[in-house]
Amino acid sequence: TIIYLQYASAFCPALLPSSTILTAFAPRRSTSLCASIRDIDHLMPEHEGFPIEVSFEGMTCKFNVRPNESILSALERTGAGDALCLPTIPHECRKGACLTCTGKHAPGSSASNLTNDNALTQSTSIDVQNAGFVLICSSFVLGEGVKLELGQNSEAWDEIHHKRFATEEAQLLGRAATAYTMRLAAERNVENWKKQTSEVIKWTPNEEDFPFQ
Repeated sequence: TIIYLQYASAFCPALLPSSTILTAFAPRRSTSLCASIRDIDHLMPEHEGFPIEVSFEGMTCKFNVRPNESILSALERTGAGDALCLPTIPHECRKGACLTCTGKHAPGSSASNLTNDNALTQSTSIDVQNAGFVLICSSFVLGEGVKLELGQNSEAWDEIHHKRFATEEAQLLGRAATAYTMRLAAERNVENWKKQTSEVIKWTPNEEDFPFQ
């Protein structure tokens, strides 16, 4: 078949088969598990975007991210998940809101060469950035030197949401919100509020109500 194609190309182009048939004989790229870093680098010309280094549980790979392409999209396009032995890249909303795809800057990473367009509130987005987290579904590479560690969604959730509500200030705000809700409910049903208040005023504590005193 190869000899025939070479002969037709040189002496009689009209004998060449259609592009569809030619495509069938074209060499195919291997997609074996844990592909080497060199294979991924070779697929992307240097002028197309900027190189980025991504790690996951001890595995590391490098690939280029195109202009206006999110890091998540570049991971999917290049098949870098194979090099990381990661069959599925963690993600959910693809809008930078759920934190599922969160990565984190590795030591020596050039954080200034990243920009983002997430759906978080401004204050939360700033907290994410200050903590070194990166939402790869809505982050874009602007230059070289970016190094990320994937699989940081649990740490990000704990840092950004859980710890925020565990502070004394947050607890005070929570109690104030509860009191405000109770007042609104009383204003909507004044008669019921009067009845409950009367019962509280009539109540006389005794020793059984305070067993630990």
